[in-house]
Amino acid sequence: MKFETPRNRDAQLASAAERLGAIVEAAERAAESVIDDAEAEARAYLADARAEADRIGAERGVELSRLVDALLADAVALRNGAERLVESLHRAQDALRPVAAERPEQPSPPRPSRLPSPSQQPSRGAGAAMSRRRRPASPPERACWRPSSQFPAAAGRKSTAA
Repeated sequence: MKFETPRNRDAQLASAAERLGAIVEAAERAAESVIDDAEAEARAYLADARAEADRIGAERGVELSRLVDALLADAVALRNGAERLVESLHRAQDALRPVAAERPEQPSPPRPSRLPSPSQQPSRGAGAAMSRRRRPASPPERACWRPSSQFPAAAGRKSTAA
Protein backbone atom coordinates (compact mmCIF):
# COMPACT_ATOMS: atom_id res chain seq x y z
CA MET A 1 0.00 0.00 0.00
CA LYS A 2 1.12 3.41 -0.85
CA PHE A 3 1.02 6.06 1.79
CA GLU A 4 0.57 9.62 0.91
CA THR A 5 3.05 11.94 2.33
CA PRO A 6 2.44 15.61 2.84
CA ARG A 7 5.05 16.31 0.26
CA ASN A 8 3.36 14.11 -2.30
CA ARG A 9 0.05 15.70 -1.45
CA ASP A 10 1.44 19.22 -1.87
CA ALA A 11 2.87 18.25 -5.24
CA GLN A 12 -0.47 16.91 -6.37
CA LEU A 13 -2.26 20.06 -5.19
CA ALA A 14 0.29 22.25 -6.94
CA SER A 15 -0.10 20.23 -10.12
CA ALA A 16 -3.89 20.45 -9.94
CA ALA A 17 -3.67 24.20 -9.27
CA GLU A 18 -1.41 24.63 -12.30
CA ARG A 19 -3.79 22.66 -14.48
CA LEU A 20 -6.75 24.68 -13.20
CA GLY A 21 -4.83 27.90 -13.83
CA ALA A 22 -4.07 26.77 -17.40
CA ILE A 23 -7.75 25.87 -17.92
CA VAL A 24 -8.90 29.26 -16.61
CA GLU A 25 -6.37 31.06 -18.85
CA ALA A 26 -7.53 29.09 -21.90
CA ALA A 27 -11.17 29.85 -21.04
CA GLU A 28 -10.37 33.57 -20.66
CA ARG A 29 -8.53 33.61 -24.02
CA ALA A 30 -11.47 31.81 -25.67
CA ALA A 31 -13.93 34.26 -24.08
CA GLU A 32 -11.85 37.23 -25.28
CA SER A 33 -11.74 35.75 -28.76
CA VAL A 34 -15.52 35.22 -28.79
CA ILE A 35 -16.09 38.77 -27.50
CA ASP A 36 -13.70 40.23 -30.10
CA ASP A 37 -15.43 38.27 -32.88
CA ALA A 38 -18.87 39.41 -31.67
CA GLU A 39 -17.73 43.03 -31.49
CA ALA A 40 -16.24 42.83 -34.99
CA GLU A 41 -19.44 41.28 -36.32
CA ALA A 42 -21.54 43.96 -34.60
CA ARG A 43 -19.34 46.72 -36.09
CA ALA A 44 -19.69 45.18 -39.57
CA TYR A 45 -23.45 44.85 -39.15
CA LEU A 46 -23.71 48.44 -37.95
CA ALA A 47 -21.63 49.66 -40.89
CA ASP A 48 -23.85 47.72 -43.32
CA ALA A 49 -27.00 49.10 -41.67
CA ARG A 50 -25.66 52.66 -41.86
CA ALA A 51 -24.73 52.20 -45.52
CA GLU A 52 -28.23 50.85 -46.28
CA ALA A 53 -29.87 53.72 -44.40
CA ASP A 54 -27.69 56.23 -46.28
CA ARG A 55 -28.61 54.59 -49.60
CA ILE A 56 -32.33 54.66 -48.79
CA GLY A 57 -32.06 58.26 -47.60
CA ALA A 58 -30.28 59.29 -50.80
CA GLU A 59 -32.92 57.57 -52.95
CA ARG A 60 -35.72 59.27 -51.05
CA GLY A 61 -33.92 62.61 -51.29
CA VAL A 62 -33.64 62.23 -55.07
CA GLU A 63 -37.32 61.27 -55.34
CA LEU A 64 -38.37 64.16 -53.09
CA SER A 65 -36.27 66.56 -55.14
CA ARG A 66 -37.89 65.29 -58.35
CA LEU A 67 -41.37 65.71 -56.86
CA VAL A 68 -40.59 69.23 -55.60
CA ASP A 69 -39.24 70.19 -59.03
CA ALA A 70 -42.39 68.87 -60.70
CA LEU A 71 -44.58 70.71 -58.20
CA LEU A 72 -42.68 73.95 -58.75
CA ALA A 73 -42.98 73.55 -62.52
CA ASP A 74 -46.74 73.04 -62.16
CA ALA A 75 -46.99 76.07 -59.87
CA VAL A 76 -45.08 78.25 -62.34
CA ALA A 77 -47.28 77.03 -65.21
CA LEU A 78 -50.39 77.71 -63.12
CA ARG A 79 -49.17 81.20 -62.21
CA ASN A 80 -48.34 81.98 -65.87
CA GLY A 81 -51.75 80.72 -66.98
CA ALA A 82 -53.49 82.79 -64.29
CA GLU A 83 -51.55 85.88 -65.37
CA ARG A 84 -52.56 85.30 -69.00
CA LEU A 85 -56.17 84.81 -67.92
CA VAL A 86 -56.13 88.06 -65.94
CA GLU A 87 -54.63 89.87 -68.94
CA SER A 88 -57.31 88.39 -71.22
CA LEU A 89 -60.04 89.45 -68.79
CA HIS A 90 -58.65 92.99 -68.66
CA ARG A 91 -58.57 93.15 -72.47
CA ALA A 92 -62.14 91.83 -72.66
CA GLN A 93 -63.25 94.34 -70.04
CA ASP A 94 -61.57 97.18 -71.94
CA ALA A 95 -63.15 95.99 -75.21
CA LEU A 96 -66.63 95.82 -73.66
CA ARG A 97 -66.57 99.27 -72.03
CA PRO A 98 -67.30 101.20 -75.26
CA VAL A 99 -70.08 98.75 -76.19
CA ALA A 100 -71.67 99.09 -72.76
CA ALA A 101 -71.44 102.88 -72.90
CA GLU A 102 -73.31 102.96 -76.24
CA ARG A 103 -76.26 100.86 -75.04
CA PRO A 104 -79.04 102.41 -73.03
CA GLU A 105 -79.29 101.03 -69.53
CA GLN A 106 -81.77 98.19 -69.45
CA PRO A 107 -82.89 96.41 -66.34
CA SER A 108 -81.57 92.92 -66.12
CA PRO A 109 -84.17 90.16 -66.50
CA PRO A 110 -85.32 88.55 -63.25
CA ARG A 111 -83.46 85.45 -62.25
CA PRO A 112 -85.52 82.27 -62.12
CA SER A 113 -86.26 81.02 -58.65
CA ARG A 114 -84.67 77.78 -57.59
CA LEU A 115 -87.78 76.88 -55.61
CA PRO A 116 -90.28 74.66 -57.43
CA SER A 117 -93.63 76.14 -58.32
CA PRO A 118 -96.70 74.83 -56.43
CA SER A 119 -97.59 72.62 -59.39
CA GLN A 120 -94.16 71.01 -59.16
CA GLN A 121 -94.44 70.26 -55.42
CA PRO A 122 -94.29 66.54 -54.62
CA SER A 123 -97.49 64.81 -53.71
CA ARG A 124 -98.20 63.95 -50.10
CA GLY A 125 -98.76 60.29 -50.92
CA ALA A 126 -96.74 57.21 -49.96
CA GLY A 127 -93.45 58.66 -51.18
CA ALA A 128 -93.88 62.02 -49.41
CA ALA A 129 -91.35 61.18 -46.72
CA MET A 130 -88.74 60.34 -49.34
CA SER A 131 -89.41 63.50 -51.37
CA ARG A 132 -89.10 65.75 -48.30
CA ARG A 133 -85.62 64.51 -47.51
CA ARG A 134 -82.89 66.88 -48.32
CA ARG A 135 -81.04 65.93 -51.43
CA PRO A 136 -77.36 66.74 -51.62
CA ALA A 137 -76.52 69.69 -53.78
CA SER A 138 -74.71 68.91 -56.96
CA PRO A 139 -71.00 69.72 -56.77
CA PRO A 140 -70.00 73.06 -58.25
CA GLU A 141 -68.35 73.01 -61.62
CA ARG A 142 -64.62 73.39 -61.37
CA ALA A 143 -63.16 76.29 -63.24
CA CYS A 144 -60.05 75.24 -65.03
CA TRP A 145 -58.02 77.30 -67.42
CA ARG A 146 -56.74 75.42 -70.42
CA PRO A 147 -54.96 76.96 -73.36
CA SER A 148 -56.97 76.89 -76.56
CA SER A 149 -54.32 74.65 -78.11
CA GLN A 150 -55.72 71.84 -75.96
CA PHE A 151 -59.16 72.36 -77.50
CA PRO A 152 -58.70 72.50 -81.28
CA ALA A 153 -62.45 72.78 -81.90
CA ALA A 154 -62.73 75.84 -79.67
CA ALA A 155 -59.62 77.45 -81.15
CA GLY A 156 -61.22 77.74 -84.59
CA ARG A 157 -64.44 79.42 -83.36
CA LYS A 158 -64.92 83.16 -83.65
CA SER A 159 -65.84 85.17 -80.61
CA THR A 160 -69.46 86.38 -80.51
CA ALA A 161 -68.74 89.22 -78.04
CA ALA A 162 -68.38 91.84 -80.79
